[in-house]
Amino acid sequence: MPIFTFIIAGFLYSQSISSNNYIQIGNEFQQSANWDSANYYYYLALPELIQKNEFEELVHTYRSIGNDYIRLGKNDSALYYISLSINTAKSKLNEPDIALMKAYNSQASIYGSQGDYLKSADYFKLALHHHLLSHSDKKSLTAKLYNNIGTIYNFIGEMDSAIVYLEQALKLKSEIYTTEDKNLSSTYNNLGILYFNRGYYSDAITILKLALKTDGIEDNTPDLIKIYHNLGMVSKAKGDLDMAESYLLKELYLYNESINVNRTHLALNYNSLGNLYNKMGKFNTALVQYKSSLKLLENHDPENYVHIALVLNNMGNIHLNLEEYINAESAFSKSLHYYEKLDFNDPKKGLLYSNMGKMYRKQSNYNMALQYYHQSLNYYSLIYEKTHPSILENYIDIGLTLLDQKEIDSSLFYFDEASVMLHIPAAIELDDASQQIKHKDMGLSLIHHQTTAILKKTEIPISTEKEINLLNQILLKCEMSVRLIQDIRKSFLFTQSKYLLSETMQDIYAKGIHSAYRLFELTGQKKYRVSALRFSEYSRASIFRESLAASENIRYSNIPEEIFHKIERMKADISYFQNEINLEEGKPAPEINSKYLAQLQDSRFKMMSRYDEFMQSIKRDYPDFYNLLNPEREFKLEAVYNRLIFDEVIIEYFQGESEIYIFCISNFNLTLKKIPLTSEFDQLVNDFITSIKKINHSQFYDSGLKLYDILLLPVSKEINTKNKITFILGGTVSTLPFEALPIPLSQINSKSTGNQFLLEQFEISYSLTAERIERKTPDPEIDFTQIAVFAPVNNFTANFENNAPFMELNYTLNEAQSIASMGEEFNIETNLFLESHATEENFKNEIQKKYNIFHIATHGYLNEFSPDLSALYFSNHENQKEDGILFSTELYNLNILADLTVLSGCETGLGKMVNGEGILSLSRGFSYAGSKNIIYTLWKVSDKASFTLMEHFYEQLFKEKNYSKALRNAKLLMISKEETSLPRFWSGYVLMEN
Repeated sequence: MPIFTFIIAGFLYSQSISSNNYIQIGNEFQQSANWDSANYYYYLALPELIQKNEFEELVHTYRSIGNDYIRLGKNDSALYYISLSINTAKSKLNEPDIALMKAYNSQASIYGSQGDYLKSADYFKLALHHHLLSHSDKKSLTAKLYNNIGTIYNFIGEMDSAIVYLEQALKLKSEIYTTEDKNLSSTYNNLGILYFNRGYYSDAITILKLALKTDGIEDNTPDLIKIYHNLGMVSKAKGDLDMAESYLLKELYLYNESINVNRTHLALNYNSLGNLYNKMGKFNTALVQYKSSLKLLENHDPENYVHIALVLNNMGNIHLNLEEYINAESAFSKSLHYYEKLDFNDPKKGLLYSNMGKMYRKQSNYNMALQYYHQSLNYYSLIYEKTHPSILENYIDIGLTLLDQKEIDSSLFYFDEASVMLHIPAAIELDDASQQIKHKDMGLSLIHHQTTAILKKTEIPISTEKEINLLNQILLKCEMSVRLIQDIRKSFLFTQSKYLLSETMQDIYAKGIHSAYRLFELTGQKKYRVSALRFSEYSRASIFRESLAASENIRYSNIPEEIFHKIERMKADISYFQNEINLEEGKPAPEINSKYLAQLQDSRFKMMSRYDEFMQSIKRDYPDFYNLLNPEREFKLEAVYNRLIFDEVIIEYFQGESEIYIFCISNFNLTLKKIPLTSEFDQLVNDFITSIKKINHSQFYDSGLKLYDILLLPVSKEINTKNKITFILGGTVSTLPFEALPIPLSQINSKSTGNQFLLEQFEISYSLTAERIERKTPDPEIDFTQIAVFAPVNNFTANFENNAPFMELNYTLNEAQSIASMGEEFNIETNLFLESHATEENFKNEIQKKYNIFHIATHGYLNEFSPDLSALYFSNHENQKEDGILFSTELYNLNILADLTVLSGCETGLGKMVNGEGILSLSRGFSYAGSKNIIYTLWKVSDKASFTLMEHFYEQLFKEKNYSKALRNAKLLMISKEETSLPRFWSGYVLMEN
């Protein structure tokens, strides 16, 4: 204690102020969480207590001071005063057990916060021992001690012991309290952590949410923070990164709103956010979080070696992901320095060894990598049971390193050992597989590595019989992965987590296609071609397809309408806050309003939590409806055959690392070709698109003819007898306008109208998946009754990027008036929303009406890095509820009844490419919103050329009453005129049929 405190205390004591008064004031400050002030008054009470030999009160006061220091994160001072309390109790009290129990409990908490869990467990046991000696009949206190011991055993990986203690704690508490009593909060929280460590993520989340429902928890900020932190950790492990981020940002928000912040705990929050952003692949954002964490620890808790070492370890891992090996090695070295200062074994030291192994593996120093992996494994084996996730990670890492060294059988040994630990059987009924696998995300990763190793075994000379057997093993594991990913995706409510999950699966799909193709080559069995196509279909638009299937299912459900509308409203509210967050985060760093951003994140969290809670109630009360929202995906080729028209062919592309698979579907026939690709293929596609935009004739024909030879010549026999091609695209070719490909002279047939472009030989459209093609008659005619046209022309909302005015689109006025004029001629009602009437509010009101066509002629904004910020611009009009900018995120919660949406704006079909989903563009947003057919653009289009093409399109549409035919005829009219014949003027518009 500082000497000046005793001087002040002595002075005040001489003024005859009672120590009881000081203690009472200290207690009041303690209750208001003002720990510094509480300790100040406790100090003032000490001289009188010592002088008067009031040892019982002195023991209590020493412990109170120590507990306040625990809350302030000053563990050394806390240990000093707790020790004074213990020594005084032992030497001065006749019945010290209750006092010792409380002091040992506090001491155990200190060691636990420092990461010395073994010592913490010992002191909690001492506390329990003295509690039992005191013959106290307080079940609540007994339960609390059982709870504390169980928590510590959970931390050190002794889960069987942890379960015994925690379940005993819950049993005792359940005999005393109701399920929502505040005293159950800590046990729910600790059991949640235990289930988390066991890999029972759903159970962990369920019981942690019970902790959130306990009485008074909203007013207990420290405990509330712990629960949100744990929910964030479980959600991250589960792969539900949207909810994980939401929980951890809520934790950060609560810290920032608190008066007395435990800066050590705040540092750990930043560390957890860093881990999350690392998993998301946002490495630089993660590094910022880790630096904030390290700065707090070094400034406020410099002797907390455990957590400083952990953060440095995590920083090293980020540098490793960024391939900054010198920085990584430096961070790991500093981390090891701090770990070596500890006088106990911290479990996270094993993670450091593992990360150092990864560093050496990335640099192809496999011997050093294996040395560190085995060091990590040996270290973990001293602490954890064999099935602990950290040990499983070691087995996988060792297997991968052996695979790098081409020691395939040895790598498979480690993978198979990990499979046994994860309960992944060698053969199983696929429908049951995902239910039995522990740690499903790790299981998915392990299956991926196993298939890689098995595939390498097929690349060495072996018998045909053995190769067939190995390839069938790969197919089985790929099928198991498909079901596993569907099972994982069902537990996610939000799309970011689903997108990341889809990206991880792309390599599995590629292996499935490769193995099925090779099996077809070896056996000639047609079923393997179907298997290959099934994997190709699963690899594209998974989330989109499931969303549409859910919407279709809902139409035929008997769910009360108000429930469906409530779901839609909640999703819209979440999208609103997400969009506002995106806008704020998108500003230059000096302009970001951190306080406003935190408020937005908290508002989003509240909406996400309400939505999550509501969906859980739906799952409980309307299980059949909930299953409709999460439909299983089953591809059936027969259904595709039955929907095709007789003169149509579907061409579907799957692009691997060094080959492209081409599927041709027509007339109850499926063909499959495999074409090798060189590293120049991507550049070839880019050159072709650039040649169209910049009118480079020589480059156009050179790159275009090469692309034709790669993409169409292998299936020329299948397509030459057809009139229509529907392309299902993926990978690099997703932005390729196939209609503009030049036709080699050898492939020109009598149907060609000009001997130049593919469009002249075929009617062309696109679709996201073959499953979505819904032709029913050879020539489906559309009965037009109403069209809505939006064209701000020259009255645009300011560009949110830089507030610069947009260029006027005067030809869009002609475009709109021309559509109206033709509509009148064909007796079709056309509603024009021009200039100041072309508002976002009017658009959202009108889409709820049954228009056949929605035509939007406006400026589009593309954000390839953050597709949620891609937008369409409407009219700038005062006194409107909307801001005039229709962001992509808003589209996902709209319900568009129109059969066709025409997006006559720049780059409305471009966006961020996401493996497993395709391009996240504005046009995709309209598909989500319900528009079955969409015409969109692939690049910045000319205002005048757009007007001409659209005029031709509607003229042909009202005659042909068929979208793809009308668009083709309109383009052919453009080609026939010299001034618009170049692909630049017409090939940027394409039709997506869903």
